[in-house]
Amino acid sequence: MKNTHSIKGNVISDVNIDLFSRIVNNEATTNFELNTSPYGQVYQSLLKSSSQKSDKQFSFIWTHPDILLNNFAKACQFENFSMKALEEEIEEFSEKLLDFSSFYEKTFFVDWVIPFWNKGLGLGDINSDYGLRFILDQARQILYKNLLSSGSIVLFDPFNWFIEAGISNVYDTRLWYRGKSLYTKKVLKIAAEEFMHSVNILNGNAKKVLLLDLDDTLWGGIVGEVGWENLNLGGHSPIGEAMVEFQKAVKALKNRGIILGIISKNEESIALQAIQDNPEMILRIEDFSAHRINWNSKSHNILSIVEELNVGLDSVVFIDDNPHERDHVKSTLADVTVPDWPDDKTQYVMSLLNLRCFDTLGVADEDRVRTDMYQDRKKREGAKNQVGSIEKWLNSLDTTMLVEKLNSKNLLRSQQLMNKTNQMNLSTRRMTDQEILSWAKSEENQFWTVRIRDKFGDLGISGIISCTSKKAHIELVDFILSCRVIGRKIEEMMINFIIEYAHKQKAEKLSIKYLKTSRNNPCLLFLDELFPDYKINENEYLIEYPFKVNFPDCISLEKK
Repeated sequence: MKNTHSIKGNVISDVNIDLFSRIVNNEATTNFELNTSPYGQVYQSLLKSSSQKSDKQFSFIWTHPDILLNNFAKACQFENFSMKALEEEIEEFSEKLLDFSSFYEKTFFVDWVIPFWNKGLGLGDINSDYGLRFILDQARQILYKNLLSSGSIVLFDPFNWFIEAGISNVYDTRLWYRGKSLYTKKVLKIAAEEFMHSVNILNGNAKKVLLLDLDDTLWGGIVGEVGWENLNLGGHSPIGEAMVEFQKAVKALKNRGIILGIISKNEESIALQAIQDNPEMILRIEDFSAHRINWNSKSHNILSIVEELNVGLDSVVFIDDNPHERDHVKSTLADVTVPDWPDDKTQYVMSLLNLRCFDTLGVADEDRVRTDMYQDRKKREGAKNQVGSIEKWLNSLDTTMLVEKLNSKNLLRSQQLMNKTNQMNLSTRRMTDQEILSWAKSEENQFWTVRIRDKFGDLGISGIISCTSKKAHIELVDFILSCRVIGRKIEEMMINFIIEYAHKQKAEKLSIKYLKTSRNNPCLLFLDELFPDYKINENEYLIEYPFKVNFPDCISLEKK
């Protein structure tokens, strides 16, 4: 069943891909409204769409160099052509495309290819200055240099679609001569699925947590029966080698910010000994942010870990070799992603790497150390239990809040917070990195990042504050805080920072407007509790001069 949220988009191509748009509009679980420009009118469509502000959220552009570029078409005919003229043609197209893409959240551009059945020079096609693939490679490099620095354009590799469809199922020349539809329905369906998935990821729906079984999932064999010394892991066994490679693939996910956890029916002491003592183990207990090794149901243990990590069930992926356990979790926790899993252990790595739910456009510094942050969190919780009262615990943490202006080093993390944070988020704006930069450059706008440190470690950039000023009136635009630090008075510190800023700017008013979503009610509850006397309607607060700054005593403030 489709949800009610509508995602708009524009489709432009030099061949007929109407079927692509129909598949997206009809088969997506989210409501898509794709408008398809007349095929073959790429330049006209780019100019028309960029001449006025578009209400479209995403665009999809699929062009072909032998159709789009006159000089490349000459090369395909082995006519005399100028590489300089081709470069100028690409520069002109890039300029129009960049201007067009500035009106969209993201523009998906399908990389240039020529049909694989066109062998060009054959043996010399990639080894000669006149080879089609040699020229195409140069053309693509010029295109990449122009487009990828923008941050608003994402490249799709169509060869992945072709391989999945099967080489014999890519092109249908009959369709081309009948209606200029070059590709088969199978290819267009795969392309449509990639587009829908990518939009979903960019809307903040990538998975964050990977929970794994142990026996016959992270190693071969049942540790309680054979002992940790006799597990099939590493060595010269094909299965053992495959399990080591699978652990390496899991660790690679951890290194880019995915949180790992263990869900296993086992004796905890025996399983932990295997993890720590088996020399072939790639993953160690410190690589996991949480574990539940007991005889409880796996759905119960998943709920327990989700509560500990303070994440949603819809952010979790669960992998288990046992089909009965997978079915149990699927039937009891519908929001958890439970991929089908092969019986053949030599297919584990391929199956993991083929999952698209962990896709991302980049890796920030905070992503690389996320597991360490969760380990530090456990230490904080331990200190909380020892100290007793919340006040004493907060004072014992020696927390520092570092506020810093937007810059090239914190831009990627800022984009992640804006596009992924849901609970403590005032306006839930979703923006590209270039849109954030453009907004922050305006003289009337201010944009700060918030980094949190305490005696247990650096929690990284955890929040965003932004505001806009109109004469003597300041409006708080973004108030964002990661869920992992909510409830430590950091949100109060951030609000008082903006109050102090309003005071220093000699403003007369500071307004805070809450924009409701299905998930940001915690933000409203916090504002209601903090500002019961300043609420002027259901979702707006107005603080007037004189401003009273009341920083919490348990947090130190640094500005950079």
